Amino acid sequence: MNQGRTANNNRRCDTQHTIPVLDDNGTIVSDSHIICSYLADKYAPEGNDSLYPRDPEKRRLVDARLYYDCGHLFPRIRFIVEPVIYFGVGEVPADRVAYLQKAYDGLEHCLAGGDYLTGDKLTIADLSCIASVSTAEAFAPIEADQFPRLVGWVKRLQALPYYKENNQEGLDMLVGLVKGLVTERQQK
Repeated sequence: MNQGRTANNNRRCDTQHTIPVLDDNGTIVSDSHIICSYLADKYAPEGNDSLYPRDPEKRRLVDARLYYDCGHLFPRIRFIVEPVIYFGVGEVPADRVAYLQKAYDGLEHCLAGGDYLTGDKLTIADLSCIASVSTAEAFAPIEADQFPRLVGWVKRLQALPYYKENNQEGLDMLVGLVKGLVTERQQK
């Protein structure tokens, strides 16, 4: 394979230097949240928009939860894992764990209206947020007495038939890498 050509194609597709990037027959879409909304809009069966409703009020709630994920949850996880992976840090600071746990409160309030983040139906917001929350939980445990709805929501999402393949396997790899690096550096 021509590595230079592949690198140029990747740069052309991934102008923001982020992953994931989707190439849907020439339509380039980056950022997992945008990819989810794009795929739901484009490929949802006719008349079934439950994952990403077309109704503006319902969609606003889904979008708000997606933005909460990319604006509050994911950055706080990143502040924990990036220093370990890229900068040789050998511990996860307690203040970063506490800061991450504060984000759980917002989700707990979202779940007051039903079993899922926008009410009684599973949406792309749930599917996106579970990736962040399950990662967060590995470093900043969710206190069941403080966040009972969030704990129940995590269990509901983990029970989905596609959860293991689509989330757990990658989660285990990331958590194993970060915790392994921390352990290795603390033994030095």
